[in-house]
Amino acid sequence: MLFAALILLASAALADTSRLPPAAAGTVVVLGMAPGEAAVFDPRAGKWEPLPGFPPLTPVPMVATSSRHIFAWGGAQGQTGDRGLIYDLKARRGIELPKSPLAARAYHELACGDSVFFVWGGMSRKDGAIFDLRSNRWTLIPEGPLGGRYYHGMVAAGRNLVVWGGYDGQTMLSDGALYDPGSGGWQKLPDAPIDGRHGHAMVHHDRKIYIWGGGALGTSLKDGAVYDLVARSWKKMAEGPLPPTYYPGGVWTSRGFFVWGSEQGRPTRAAIYQPSTDSWREVPIQGLQGRWFGSTVCDGSNVILWGGWRGNETDPPGGVYNVQTGGWTLLPPSPVRWTQQNHVATYSR
Repeated sequence: MLFAALILLASAALADTSRLPPAAAGTVVVLGMAPGEAAVFDPRAGKWEPLPGFPPLTPVPMVATSSRHIFAWGGAQGQTGDRGLIYDLKARRGIELPKSPLAARAYHELACGDSVFFVWGGMSRKDGAIFDLRSNRWTLIPEGPLGGRYYHGMVAAGRNLVVWGGYDGQTMLSDGALYDPGSGGWQKLPDAPIDGRHGHAMVHHDRKIYIWGGGALGTSLKDGAVYDLVARSWKKMAEGPLPPTYYPGGVWTSRGFFVWGSEQGRPTRAAIYQPSTDSWREVPIQGLQGRWFGSTVCDGSNVILWGGWRGNETDPPGGVYNVQTGGWTLLPPSPVRWTQQNHVATYSR
């Protein structure tokens, strides 16, 4: 997805914080679009606090997050870049990354693995690299069976990287592959039971890859599939209650694969997919206008929905859904600018 590096700047308390569901010990970090600004939100206290020391980068980079770090590299919004930074959420300190072996690019994807960050793809690009936090070094990812692409789905699955779908400038792609840094080799995935697309939700959990929604040449989609990394086989998901959705948000929760979103101008809707029964259950999400590019954060029980391209900055920026109790609470507007599109969020313990 398209993400740029801001973290919300605020210190105001949210209204009626007693209605917020209980959260695990930790904070939510939301990154948005204005370079160099930063803040964290504590769901228990219901307050925003400034996040210091987040240096701006030019051009605005693509961003990925783990529970401990923010990783930013390259360019977004059509501007190519080859610089990056790593921000430690515990130490509250950001440092510039050493120069990577990759050519400058835009619209690549980033993914967080076990103490590593992956960079792959981008406009006309079919190579990538791995940055290791422990050694502070880059390692090239060799070219594999996939052609160049952007707007693709990409997740870390343990130590491995999985890429699927995307757009090469002419065709919506339906192929994918797994890269194993241990062997240095790629493994092409078998043909998927769904059409090619970009802007889809893609999540890894328990050696399975969940894909849903997205778009294909102006048409939004409402189907999905599960890829089993052990069996090396696909299974198409049962059709769910959600409408066709471009750039849905997706996250794994204690109750299954949570998906949300809608087309602009329509109410936001959400559902949970349970793989053991191949079934969907719609959940009550009310008061949010439809949006694209929304961020999704989960601490296990609470799903925080934030931001997105919603066409109206006065619309509530997000809410909290508790998958255990079914409780839903809107978050009132924050003092953060530009939360509409290029932002990302993480949960930091």
